Formats: sequence, C-alpha cells, structure tokens
Amino acid sequence: MTYGSLASGSFDITVYTGPHTCLHSKITQDHPNLDASLIAQEVQHPIKEQPSITITALKAEIVNKLGYTPSYKKVWLGKQKAIENAFGDWEESYNILPKFMETLKKFNPGTIVEWCILRQIGVEHMEFRCVFWAFDPSINGFKHCRPVISIDATHLYGKYKGKMMIAMGVDGNNQIFPLAFAIVENESYASWSWFLSYVKKHVVKDIEGICLISDRHAGILKAVKESPWLEPHGFHIYCLRRFINNFNDKFRNSQLKVLAYRVVSQNQIRKFNSIMEEIGKINSNARQWLEAHAPERWTLAHDGGNRSGLLSTNLSKIFKSWEIFKYPCSHILSACAKPSLNSWQYVDKCYSIVDYRATWLAEFSPLPHEAYWPDSLSIRELLPNSELRRDKKGRPRLTRLRNGMDIKETEKANRCGICKQLCHNRATSHKNGCLSGSSHFNI
Repeated sequence: MTYGSLASGSFDITVYTGPHTCLHSKITQDHPNLDASLIAQEVQHPIKEQPSITITALKAEIVNKLGYTPSYKKVWLGKQKAIENAFGDWEESYNILPKFMETLKKFNPGTIVEWCILRQIGVEHMEFRCVFWAFDPSINGFKHCRPVISIDATHLYGKYKGKMMIAMGVDGNNQIFPLAFAIVENESYASWSWFLSYVKKHVVKDIEGICLISDRHAGILKAVKESPWLEPHGFHIYCLRRFINNFNDKFRNSQLKVLAYRVVSQNQIRKFNSIMEEIGKINSNARQWLEAHAPERWTLAHDGGNRSGLLSTNLSKIFKSWEIFKYPCSHILSACAKPSLNSWQYVDKCYSIVDYRATWLAEFSPLPHEAYWPDSLSIRELLPNSELRRDKKGRPRLTRLRNGMDIKETEKANRCGICKQLCHNRATSHKNGCLSGSSHFNI
C-alpha cells in the first residue's frame, strides 16, 4: 500500500509499506545508530566465551542478528568495549593482579610468585615492572621430565606494551610441559637474567645437566654466560630452526638452506663433515659463518646428546638415536636379547610408566569467584607502567616480523598444467615457449 500527494503536477510517495526493491547495490549496508556501544552489547556473549575471537567472526554475528554490515573499525571498537565490560579495563586488571596471584598461591599451595615493582616513598600505590610465576604441579612434574628446557618470548598487544616469557619442558612421551611464565617490560639482558634466575631457583633447583634451548638473542646469550646454565652444571644450545633461519637471511640460497638443515640434524660426524664440504664448495663464506659458532651449540653431531634430539624451541622435531634419546634402538635390543641382558638398564627413567604418570599426577585446584579472593599483604594498589602505554588509538600493529620460520617447508613450487614443468604456470605458459598439445606431456 502506498500513500502520496499530488503537488505541482508531480506525485510524491510519502509512505510505502511493501518490500523495497529499488535499493542500489552501492548503498551502504551500515546504520548510523549501529555504533560501538550497541555492537559491544550484541557481542558480549561470544567475547566472554572466546576473548580472542576474530573481527570477521564478530562482523558475521552482527549481520546475522541485526541485518546490517558495520565497518571493520566499528566492530573492532565494539570488541574493545565488550572486553572492557566483561573483564574490566586495563588499569583495573593490573590492580587486581596481586589478588589473583595470591589466590593462585592459596588454592594451589607450592605455586611460586616473584614480583619486581617500583615503590615510591610516601606513596601507597606501586608501579608494575615484572612478575614471575610457576605452578606447583609444573615444579613437581619437571623432576620426571627429560632434562631439557626451552625458553622463548612473545609480544603483548594490549593497551600496554610488554613481553611474555615462557619456559617449557618435555615429558617422556614427547609432550610439551609448561614450566614457568613471566610478564616483563621487554627482552633484554636484565629481564632474561631475572627470569632465568627464578627458573633455576624454583624449577630446576639442584638438578644438574639441564640443557637450555633458546634463540641467539643478545640478552639471553649474556645472561646465560653469567648464570649456572653452562658446563659443568648445564648446557646451552641454539634453537636450530631459528639458527638456520638466520643463516638463510644472510645467504639467501635455497640449496644452502637445505644443506644447512641436513648438517645441523646429522648425528654422525662423518656425514656432518661431508655436508660441510658440500656447503664450502657452493659458498666458502657460508661454511665460515657456520664454523664461527661453537659446533656443540648448533649441531646434533657435536652436542653429545644434550638436547635429547630436540631441534627447536617449539619442541617439534625429533631424531632417533640412543645417544640422543636416552633409550636403545632396535639394534641394541637385538644385541641384548642374545646374551639375555636386561635392555631396560639402557632406558632413561623419564620413559618409564612410573615417571610418566608422576609427571602429570598433580592437579590444579579451580579458583573461586573474585569476591572470595584474598588481598595481597605486600601490594595494596598496583598501577601499570605508564611508559609502556601505547600512544596511538586503534588496533596495535603487529611487531613480529615475518621470516623464514613462517614459511612451510612443504610448500610446492608452481608447476605448469600444460607441460608439467616447474617455475611457471598455465597462465604464463606462453611466455616460456610452452604450447598446448599432447606432445608436451610425459607418456
């Protein structure tokens, strides 16, 4: 039904109650009243369930609920408001952090928390610098893990900048075992030295022969030199995947990169020397670059089995060897069977069912509602470090640079669909003298 008026020889439609069929495809599907506050209300539930939900998923949620398509910026702002409504603002989160840590310690006895804060004379509040924590189940379980610790750090992308450090172990079944965590201002000699000192004090304790795997960050290298992580108490070696990535960034040669992966993963000195010869023939500077680093830190052939076959800080690649893994291969088992020797004497205790069960035996106790959290006796009011606040509004830019570690090694090269040759595809086949026809196919 339509209502209108006739004026000056023209008919104007003022009311139309039927479906609209004259919308132009370029007319915006957004709505001026659909602001960040309204979006925050609509996405409150999915944000509570999954705080890391993507903007794309939230945008689809709005379209399904309201039938309008808001801009990416609106949805992002709405998400920030929803997070603040659900979990409190950033400043309040810092303020309740001491209570949270006290609650962890109360309901999970044995959990360790260490603080680094700035105290000002005559002022009640304190300013956050660093916090370290290690759960009691992790501390007790590490005694039954393999003698390897991998360390790494990642960026924080909230309102305040910072880094999260983590130390990881690995059990007898090759499963990652989280050990300790820390929130620090940045990666430096001071922060890594602070973190590693508490890992040693509270997690490793008096265990000898621990192998520490890390990248070659200058702060880590300096901190390790001045701590009990080196021989005779322990060993420090490089994450081989990152080591090869640094090698590839310098020489930019795919053939050299493949050879470098082979040389670091060889556990036989004869094969190691042979591959080094190949690298030297292709590029003598590449071989010199490798030889400039102590071989026991970047190759399985010279590390004496200290890294237990773990090549990188993500604990993902393992190479089989009795010396590396600390358990016998099939040849040793056969040799033991003939004279009736007990082969279990050659198996490290971390692979036993008893130790594997002991690794995961301890339980975490759930935390009560925030209303029942105890107050921290040492920290009354905690403020964030104002120097770490991000100046610009909006989504923070990623500070992690994409490198060779982000590229999958299994990616296939382009292959032409006509001639089946590499280095070009069907669309560019005419530029490479490729003609369609059966004569170009391998029969």
